[in-house]
Amino acid sequence: MKPLPLLLALLLAPLATLCANPDSKPNIILVMPDDLGYGDYACLGNTITHTPSVDAFKTQSLLFTQFHVSPTCSPCRSALMSGRHEFKNGVTHTILERERVALSTYTLP
Repeated sequence: MKPLPLLLALLLAPLATLCANPDSKPNIILVMPDDLGYGDYACLGNTITHTPSVDAFKTQSLLFTQFHVSPTCSPCRSALMSGRHEFKNGVTHTILERERVALSTYTLP
């Protein structure tokens, strides 16, 4: 399952306001829900689950379909926040102290 394409689309939605006012700086909001896959949203083909808020948000956003995720959430988040591979960050899992970011890692915030 690939939840990140939709999440990146949600992240870049505020860029639409930049087109309306090119002198302003964009506000970028990253939304990363846990335990959701690409096919869990109605706007991406799920016929059972209803996700009207996400569906509406998708219509105002960009959709990226190529992103490679790690098998668990912490390594994926550390890679996204730093731009580095999970092994360089020191975050390789969510247990046994493998969820700690290396002190040499710079993150986006």
